[in-house]
Amino acid sequence: MGELPTIHAVTNDEIMLRPVFLRKAMSSMRVLGDKGAIHIRSQLLDSPTLSSLTLALLELHEQTGCWCIVNDRVDIALACGVQGVQLTHKSISVPDVQRIAPALRIGASVHSPEEARDAEQAGADWCVAGHVFETPSHPCEPRLDFSFFYAFVPSVSFPVFPFL
Repeated sequence: MGELPTIHAVTNDEIMLRPVFLRKAMSSMRVLGDKGAIHIRSQLLDSPTLSSLTLALLELHEQTGCWCIVNDRVDIALACGVQGVQLTHKSISVPDVQRIAPALRIGASVHSPEEARDAEQAGADWCVAGHVFETPSHPCEPRLDFSFFYAFVPSVSFPVFPFL
């Protein structure tokens, strides 16, 4: 599967529900090429819709090398054959994913250096750390400023991507 992408474009429901989502996501994939990954991230879309959007984006992976990563939904990730899955605190564990999908690359969403170390020790390939700005996906959690990366980055040896 190659090296991990260095740029991760993380979507959300607001973005994925826009009529122009697929066109813009495909455009982003062409620009990012093998340096990028599109995170397919939704809490509102039903499984068939999420699956069809994922499959549409995955068709472009062959041409661009841009990865498709499904957030939380290991079932959709496996059914569609994407390159990776991003786990949250609600997801099944990293070792469970490794057991059922050994070829799938695994990211972990973390909110503290301790969570990042735990994810790395569990076998995650990277982490998405955050959030830097207020976000509807974490309505009761205060935002973290960029200074928290000073604690994150030295505490692990795997890639840390900020969730802005």
